Amino acid sequence: MHSSLYRAMHTALKRILINKEYSTYVIKQILKQNKKWGSKDRYFFAKFIYSSIRHLRRLALSVNIEWNDTQFFTSLDDDKIDMLLVSWFAIIDQGLIEENLEFQKISWHFVLKDKDHASNFCKTKNYKKITEKWKQASSRKDIYSISDTLDNVAYKELGAKWDSLLVHLDKEASVYLRVNTSKISVDNLIEKLKQEDILVKKEITPLNTECLSLIKRQNVFLTPSFKEGLFEVQDIHSQCVSSFLGVKPGQYIIDGCAGAGGKSLHIASLLNFKGKVLALDIVEKKLKELRRRAIRSGFSDLIETRVITNKTIKRLHGRADIVLLDVPCSGLGVLKRHPESKWRFNQKDLDNLHKEQIFILKNYSKTLKPTGRLIYATCSILPSENQLMVDNFLSEENKKSVIWKKTKEYILDPKKGDGFFMCSLEKVN
Repeated sequence: MHSSLYRAMHTALKRILINKEYSTYVIKQILKQNKKWGSKDRYFFAKFIYSSIRHLRRLALSVNIEWNDTQFFTSLDDDKIDMLLVSWFAIIDQGLIEENLEFQKISWHFVLKDKDHASNFCKTKNYKKITEKWKQASSRKDIYSISDTLDNVAYKELGAKWDSLLVHLDKEASVYLRVNTSKISVDNLIEKLKQEDILVKKEITPLNTECLSLIKRQNVFLTPSFKEGLFEVQDIHSQCVSSFLGVKPGQYIIDGCAGAGGKSLHIASLLNFKGKVLALDIVEKKLKELRRRAIRSGFSDLIETRVITNKTIKRLHGRADIVLLDVPCSGLGVLKRHPESKWRFNQKDLDNLHKEQIFILKNYSKTLKPTGRLIYATCSILPSENQLMVDNFLSEENKKSVIWKKTKEYILDPKKGDGFFMCSLEKVN
C-alpha cells in the first residue's frame, strides 16, 4: 500500500471513531486532499471507510479488542486502529465480508502493491486466528456489528422484526437518481448518461416516481447531465415522500425541515411551475446549498428559503395547503448510508428527539389551512418516532376544539432503499 493511502485510512478511522466526525464529510475532505490518487485508490478508500465502520464491532472482536459501547471508543489509540486495519484486510481478503464482485477482486495484496511493505505490515499477525474469531460471532450484536444500547432499544420496540431489518441495514446503500422531468424525459436521460459513460437502469418505486439506479458506482457529480440539473442523487424511498404528498399545481407547500432541500426540489418539480415551496430550516448553510441546487434544477422562482426564528412559524399560521414535516430523528432507517450512527445512538438523544418531534408537530401544524394536509415523515424504523408519535399528537390535539384524523400511512422498510415512515393527517373541523 502506498504510504499516503494507508495514512489516510488510519487518519479517517481516527477522525470518525474518536473525533466523531461524519464519514461522508471525512471521505470527501480526504479525497479532495489527495487529488493525485488513481481511480482505484479513491474507490478503495471510500469503500474501506464504509465497510470498516459498518463491521466495526465484529472486526474488533476478531483481533481480541474487547467491546464496550463507551470504553471501546475512549480507549482507541494508534495501535488499536492498526489492529482494526489488519483485521479488515484479513477478512476482506478471505471474502468474509460480503461486498460487490468488483471490490472482492481488490485484495490487500493488490492494493499494497509493494510486497515488502505488505509483509512488514502484517508479519506479526495471524490471519488464520483473525478469520476464525470472525466466524465465531454468534450473537445478533456481534454478527451485525451494533451497539448494546441500539440493540436493546430496537428489539424492545420491534421484536423479531429487528432481526429481518438488520439483514438489509447491514448492506451497502445503492445509488439512486431522481430524474428532473421538467428538463428531460427518463428515457432521454438514460441515453444521455450512456454517452457520458454512466450506465443506469429504471427502478420500479412504491409511489410512482421517476427513479434510476447506477449499475456501477461512479462519480455522477462530474457529468454534464448533473451540472445541467437533469437529475438529483436521491434515495429511492426518499423520492417516495414527496410523491406521497399528492401535490397539485398552484398549491402553497411548506417543507418545515428542509435541510439541503432534496424533497423541496422534488415538490417544486411536481408543481409544474405553478405554486410555491417555502423551505424552512434552522441552519442557513443548508438553505444556501438548497438555493444553489434550485438554480441548477431550474426551480429558483418556485422555492423560497427562510431560516427558522421564534417568530417564523407564528407568521405562517393558516397559510399552507400542505405541510411536510420530515422531522429530525434517530436515522436508523439510513444506517446503510451513515453506519457511524450505530455507534452514536443513545437513549438520552432518543428521548430528546421525541420531545423535538412532538414540539414540531404541535407548532408547525398551525401553519396549515383548515382544509390542508399535514405529512409527518421520518427516516427512522422505530415505532416510538413514527406510529406512536403520531398517536401521541392526535391524542393531545383531539382534546382541543380542532379534531385531527389520520387519512393514510405508509411504511417503507430498508430492503431496497432507506427505511421511511410517512403519515398523512387532516383536520376534521
